[in-house]
Amino acid sequence: ITAPGEYVLVVTNGDKSATVSFTVKDQTPPPPEYKRGDMDGDNEITVADALRALRIAAKLVQPTDNDMLTGDVDKDGDITVADALKILRVAAKLANEDSLK
Repeated sequence: ITAPGEYVLVVTNGDKSATVSFTVKDQTPPPPEYKRGDMDGDNEITVADALRALRIAAKLVQPTDNDMLTGDVDKDGDITVADALKILRVAAKLANEDSLK
């Protein structure tokens, strides 16, 4: 039994039986916390984050899973120049971080 929920197990042997009730809890770990646009994980959105996104968009480096979580700000499955420009606008204080959500 692996699905979360309430279960009852009944075991019978001849005229004797035993019943046990138990709960299986969800064992899925919570998703990692991240800040969209903060590609280097320093808790700030800077020009360095935008440069990382540009390098990925230009296919100069392969994106990591973390890069995809933080750098794909338009959530289209790819880190593009458009994502890098959005990150740069926040780094330059031309837009607020809410624009990356």
